[in-house]
Amino acid sequence: MKTSSRYIAAETLCQVYKKQQPVKPILEKLCQQKQLNPRERSLAMNMVFGVLRKRQYLDILLRKLSTVRLKKLDPFVHQALTVGLYQLFFLDSIPESAIVNEAVNSCKTAKVHKRLHGFVNGILRNATRQKEALANGMKEQEQEIHTTPSGLFKRWQERFGLEKARYICEINGEEPPLTLRVNSTKTSIDDFEALLTREGITGTRGPAPESLIIEDYQGLIGDIPGYKDGLFQVQDSAAQLASLLLLPIKSGGHYLDACAGLGGKTSHIIQLGADKEIKVIAVEPDAKRKEKFITNIERLFTHHEVELHPTSLQEFKASNTQAFDGILVDAPCSGTGVIRRQPDIRWNRKEEDFLQKQIIQLEILSLAAEMLAPTGILVYATCSLEIEENEDLIKKFLLLFPDFYLTDCQNYLPEEVGEHIRPAKDGDGSFFAPLPSKRLDGFFAARLARRDKQ
Repeated sequence: MKTSSRYIAAETLCQVYKKQQPVKPILEKLCQQKQLNPRERSLAMNMVFGVLRKRQYLDILLRKLSTVRLKKLDPFVHQALTVGLYQLFFLDSIPESAIVNEAVNSCKTAKVHKRLHGFVNGILRNATRQKEALANGMKEQEQEIHTTPSGLFKRWQERFGLEKARYICEINGEEPPLTLRVNSTKTSIDDFEALLTREGITGTRGPAPESLIIEDYQGLIGDIPGYKDGLFQVQDSAAQLASLLLLPIKSGGHYLDACAGLGGKTSHIIQLGADKEIKVIAVEPDAKRKEKFITNIERLFTHHEVELHPTSLQEFKASNTQAFDGILVDAPCSGTGVIRRQPDIRWNRKEEDFLQKQIIQLEILSLAAEMLAPTGILVYATCSLEIEENEDLIKKFLLLFPDFYLTDCQNYLPEEVGEHIRPAKDGDGSFFAPLPSKRLDGFFAARLARRDKQ
């Protein structure tokens, strides 16, 4: 029997809950092993992320439909049912009969005991018959607890207030828009927007100068016009805005992306300094990301070379002799600002994680500070909402490095994002710290500089 996207989705969810590991590597590995084509892979990802966003909602539905306690269910059967219910209640384009049949076929592929095939069939057929009544009954129960564990919700309520905490939960339960950063070294945002319009794709300007937001795009990224020609990079507006804090770019300057990942922000630094003849160095210790990093940079830029160091920042610093005019530290973090993009995060975070992350983040930021030129700019960024990883970390850094100070973000960001700039409670300066919203991921960025020595 051919392996379906439904089987891959259910098996991915089984492994995520069992191993308590990030969803993307598990899903990617299974798709490669089973040789899913791009469209089946896209559907599997849609279902996995959808189930993770609506996990408690779907489990409540399942409790209404099944007399067997969820803890007693076979793990694969449990996930096959949640995948089926997600399609039934949230994906209108898939016929109900196909949803039921594919769920049963998934159980056969997983070699689940034959008697459970009928159980799965019965539950989902019952759900199709009661769909309208079940959906109406759930409306009264759709509160923040259905998308967010109580521990996280309590933290956000104490910090941001009840109304904002509920809004964060609402956003986290939605599918995020696709945000592109137009590659201004190859095209203008006007010309690229016109290209999309000719192909029937509607984009709206985002809050970052070169951002376009595409709502409800269901195709493959590689099918968007201009992808192969490097006319754009997928990147949320919040991440784009953080890179602007490196401004003004110094002509002939040296710039370091200290936690480069797949090169999203590295490529933005190159864009910002396109007419300044800058040199960009990137450090990324994860060897698996090296190939994707190189492919990405080569797609976006024809002539600009980036010096990539596949090593830790500590190892890089030990051999480095260059003082940098700008350093971006997009630190590894808990990711609580991007839960709508990585919905497994909400179920895999513990209270102690935030202070453990802070230790690593402070070490990275300290190493970066020691490589900064006297007049250089150091930008610290995370996609976390947690105070331990953000404001508290900056406080600790400034105590360790009293020759540094927090600058004001206001002069480097567009006026329309002024509402997301928060003044520091202790002393001068401000942070760029948007909460998750329709047009922005949750994010944090601080712009640091050395004090003038008189």
